[in-house]
Amino acid sequence: MIQSTNKCIIFDLDGTLADSMDVGLDILNDMQIVDHKLTRTDYESAKNLTIPALFREFGVPLWRAPQIAVHIRSEITKRMHEVPLFDGMEKTIAEISRDYKLFVMSSNSLANVRKFLELHDIRDYFEQIYGGVGIFGKAKALNKVAKQQHLDKSDTYYVGDEVRDIVAAQKAGIHAVAVTWGFNGEDILIEQKPEFIARSPKELGMLFT
Repeated sequence: MIQSTNKCIIFDLDGTLADSMDVGLDILNDMQIVDHKLTRTDYESAKNLTIPALFREFGVPLWRAPQIAVHIRSEITKRMHEVPLFDGMEKTIAEISRDYKLFVMSSNSLANVRKFLELHDIRDYFEQIYGGVGIFGKAKALNKVAKQQHLDKSDTYYVGDEVRDIVAAQKAGIHAVAVTWGFNGEDILIEQKPEFIARSPKELGMLFT
């Protein structure tokens, strides 16, 4: 169990709070970047691959990554109402918000983050939200959030579903908490040595309560 005195948790959005994979797959299929329809099974089979390995697996040049990311972000804006909250996450957030200050920091746009939280009636649980963070600029953004909010880094946790979330937390000097229900799989997350790992929203809540 995590014990905290300053009690601050920063959440990633996509893959951590928001189950945006099905909408993302629809957008990728509309782009026709591979020669077959991508399915949830394809996604599950590739969860433990690095980004370069993932692109190689599907025969997509890595240089297309920024273009694909920009297009997905643009299209998902139109479909945020289709993105569900992970089952059990609302209860977990409600429970831990009693003792922790909560924040959201995401590479998704601020408008999308706000819309998602409001659609699922969880906006009021969060002190502040931060969006539009560069894909590879999360460590810098975490430092900015910590400074603006006067957070004690030794008592601050970043909860995310990707390798880059763990790396960013470690670079920023805050605690990395990995969840296994998002973009990356448990094996590749464990390789990055997060301080804590949760395999369900309920287990995540147990870490903090």
